[in-house]
Amino acid sequence: MFALGFGAVYAVVTLWGFVDGNSVLALIPVNTADNVLHLAISAAGIAAGLMSGSTERAPGGTARAG
Repeated sequence: MFALGFGAVYAVVTLWGFVDGNSVLALIPVNTADNVLHLAISAAGIAAGLMSGSTERAPGGTARAG
């Protein structure tokens, strides 16, 4: 779940960088190479989140594969 959220946040940063082209929130200067890197990181995060199996907590606090 964390990786999916991480990838989604990076996807927003990627889109913002491609649309604005100069900076993200006027705080982080970006260029085309940064945007491509953000795109790769977001794709990797989303893929990792989708490929990871869900876990549910068993009684007693231990995780078991679902």
